[in-house]
Amino acid sequence: MSRFEEARQEEARTARLAAQTEALKNWMAKTHPEIRLGEALLKAFQENMLGAFFTADDADWEYALNMIDTRYTRQHVNTPAEENARRRALSITELQQLARLEHPVSQPDLLPQTYIPIGKNTPVELTADVISRAGSRTGEISTADLKFLIRRYGASEVNKRLGVKPTVQPGYIKSVRF
Repeated sequence: MSRFEEARQEEARTARLAAQTEALKNWMAKTHPEIRLGEALLKAFQENMLGAFFTADDADWEYALNMIDTRYTRQHVNTPAEENARRRALSITELQQLARLEHPVSQPDLLPQTYIPIGKNTPVELTADVISRAGSRTGEISTADLKFLIRRYGASEVNKRLGVKPTVQPGYIKSVRF
């Protein structure tokens, strides 16, 4: 057998192994969500089934799972009704914390050290001096570049680079969280 044919067979075997592994993951998630399919359990399936792993179906997966000697961790997965009951029992502050965990507010990226201005090819180092001279006759970046940086990374990031500390203006109320 030529190296080409060997490589082709190995590639087909690898693709079939990946497809069957994905099928096993989907079957486990659907039928046994309480069992986490980690590396050890996956290897136990492959070693227990040998060549049958490549042609297995749902019944084969179930039989193999029952035959595996390995101890796997079972965890309780709440039903939708149990999850709703658990959430109804939470206080408002606990629900707010849960909402923040499940749906975090995206934060702007950090301002990069270098930036390629609009219409130019050479990068410019974004120092406080370069940012403060933006849009002037001697500035390396234009006001359009500065507006882009503020929209993309936020005014607070640009102000940090400039060394500006935000202060509360007189007459305005700043809310404080406890």
